[in-house]
Amino acid sequence: MTPHDPYPVRLSALCLLLSLLLLACSGDDDDTDSEDGDDATPEATPTAAGDDAPGIIFDSDESGNEDVWIIQPDGSGLTQLTDDPGRDYEPRWSPDYQLIAFVSDRDGDSAGQIYVMNPDGSEQRRVTESEFTDDYPNWSPDGSLLTFQRSTVDAGQRASDIWTVDIESGEEVQLTTDPAWDSTPSYSNDGETVVFESDRSGNFEIWMMDPDGANPRQITSLGLAASAARYSPDGTQLAFNVRDNGRADIYLMDADGANPRLLLDTPNLDEHCPAWSPDGAMLVFHVGGGAQERSDLAIAPVDGSGSERLTRTPDIGEATPDWSGS
Repeated sequence: MTPHDPYPVRLSALCLLLSLLLLACSGDDDDTDSEDGDDATPEATPTAAGDDAPGIIFDSDESGNEDVWIIQPDGSGLTQLTDDPGRDYEPRWSPDYQLIAFVSDRDGDSAGQIYVMNPDGSEQRRVTESEFTDDYPNWSPDGSLLTFQRSTVDAGQRASDIWTVDIESGEEVQLTTDPAWDSTPSYSNDGETVVFESDRSGNFEIWMMDPDGANPRQITSLGLAASAARYSPDGTQLAFNVRDNGRADIYLMDADGANPRLLLDTPNLDEHCPAWSPDGAMLVFHVGGGAQERSDLAIAPVDGSGSERLTRTPDIGEATPDWSGS
């Protein structure tokens, strides 16, 4: 994909990415000073302890257009999962790792609709059926629902709201109706909260609401552009992006919005779409910008000790990774 932008117009070249978490106060990205990155093959990276996920899924244009791929945290096992002439992007593990949700424009109805498939790429089927753009899917804890953003155009005005869809029945429920841009939703681990970004208070900040859309409340007041929040596997922290002075960095905060702190701040690079490792010790994300025209995947421990590239592919764009199924 050209990764997508969750700010008013979605980072179509987003979440063109994903810092790790595919989203440092105290750590530098130690490969900004290392080799020049002309090797177009995955680069080995340490594996997080307790990793029981099948691998890290992401979108890549290595095959000539955007498709969903999987790679192991040590850089091995690179495998293509979709191979369609359309764009397939923004993959997300189900909580039990038995399904992958992703976005595709393969049917030509819109810029993107939600699909699901098996972990090996088989049995791909469409879940949403709108004329608008449905993207940024994330699973409910029981795996029965996907929450997503639907972007519409009415009389030339763009808007985005949060919806859910039942993956079996296709029944949809609209959760937000505010005229602001509400996007990149994600469930809490207990299913009692949906976190999302919105500019309804002026700047893009992180908000929460009940799973039926009730009781929306703002939990950050950074005065910048905060987006793409994801809960840690234990539900105690949120990783998210903050854009300041044209650059995207990864932040962490407590699940209630307290104690926001910068995790990764790599000079001249953007870190997008953080996603958690299954044990909550690391993040995967995509990194790009500056002299780097295409984005790579990277991982970083949440202790702020730095980050390492998972891929180093200057001619290939890799983005919006997912690792933990939470």
